[in-house]
Amino acid sequence: MKTRHLFIAIVITCVFVPISLTGQNDISQLFKSGATDIQGLAEGYLKPAGYGLSEGLGTNWYNTAATHKLLGFDITVGAGAMFVPTSDKTFSLSGLQALQVVNGQTSAPTLSGKGDGVLLRLASNGQTITEFSTPKGVTPVLPAINAQITIGLPFGNDLSFRFVPNVTNNRYNVGLWGVGIKHNIKQWIPVVKLLPFDASVMIGYTRVHFNYNFENPIIPNDLNDNPNFTLNVPAGVSYDNQGMKLTASSLMANIIVSKRLLFFTPYLGFGVSSNDFHFNFTGNYPVLGTVHSDNSIDVNTLTNPIPLHYASVSPQLTLGFRLKILWVLALHAQYTFQQYPTASAGIGINIR
Repeated sequence: MKTRHLFIAIVITCVFVPISLTGQNDISQLFKSGATDIQGLAEGYLKPAGYGLSEGLGTNWYNTAATHKLLGFDITVGAGAMFVPTSDKTFSLSGLQALQVVNGQTSAPTLSGKGDGVLLRLASNGQTITEFSTPKGVTPVLPAINAQITIGLPFGNDLSFRFVPNVTNNRYNVGLWGVGIKHNIKQWIPVVKLLPFDASVMIGYTRVHFNYNFENPIIPNDLNDNPNFTLNVPAGVSYDNQGMKLTASSLMANIIVSKRLLFFTPYLGFGVSSNDFHFNFTGNYPVLGTVHSDNSIDVNTLTNPIPLHYASVSPQLTLGFRLKILWVLALHAQYTFQQYPTASAGIGINIR
């Protein structure tokens, strides 16, 4: 049990923590932006997570074009790093409506950008209600991890599974599953089937979900820094059920070619991945609304706010190699050219 919880902790630390707005304090700051600007700020900041996490799920499915013999199997674990394009390391602030940029910057770092956030001001009638900074950049490289088991089936087929059972405590719930099938297409091509290389086609689907409950709720008093303004807080609203919900998935299809050279097997894969990412906060959240002439501010309630959806279809080209050692142990490394290029490596036990 302790081992399983350690593994889950690693998953959460490496994958989900970087996309949680760098801590709950930054989330609280984000809700100071008011109802008109909060969606745009969240979409801009989280864009690398939306595209990068889902694309990462579609990589590191294979390390050879060869399929197993009947009931042959392998157990492989891998890790990768997704490199964020320069264009996605900042986002534009030109669309802000209620907020003012204090120092004149026209862009702010995304999750994968560099440096501190940009100072923004919410004001009314020349008086500052609150000032806050957009979240700072956290990591220029997004992690991807996976573990899978593959078993050989009849007629040149491999069936692969990725699975992390649902793990739940009072703070989070996380789970992952995936299934893939690889088929030896070379066996059906006259003449080509006699040549000394392997060729196959593979389709794989992976889906992950992550739910997180905040320890300290965001309350109306967190939103106002100026004692000259008073808040009109709605009665009967509970903010104790706050959290966030994330789901991501990727469907990939690749043609793979490889050539075994004793203990060394180079391989090439090319195809496409279809990727999907959904994110939203859950629960009730206060956000500043109308400012009245008596310096009172209405506090509006957003329920399950900031729904974000990123979808992409990305061509893939993968170059890699596998090194067989100790007869049943194999190491592999690969690089996938796609919208968010990904470098991956792994180790596995192989019984062909």
